[in-house]
Amino acid sequence: MLYPTELRAPRANFSHLNGLRYRFAKTGNLAKFQELRRTSKVDGLTPEEFHSFGATRRTLRQFIAACYDLNAIVRDFHIPNPDAG
Repeated sequence: MLYPTELRAPRANFSHLNGLRYRFAKTGNLAKFQELRRTSKVDGLTPEEFHSFGATRRTLRQFIAACYDLNAIVRDFHIPNPDAG
């Protein structure tokens, strides 16, 4: 669906980020991004590397924690704590 020109969002201007790559290379932080680039390639990580990759473990831990939080909300809704004021 096409929208009239006046309703379209303006294009973002990222020209202020031009020197960012140089600053990362200069400080040594570019190596972190090279490791992350491996994750976006089809053959970048083996299954063993994927399961032990830090971002994968963090995401999985956050998902499991969210499931427990949701269970607690549902439990408190259906079975209110009689000791809570």
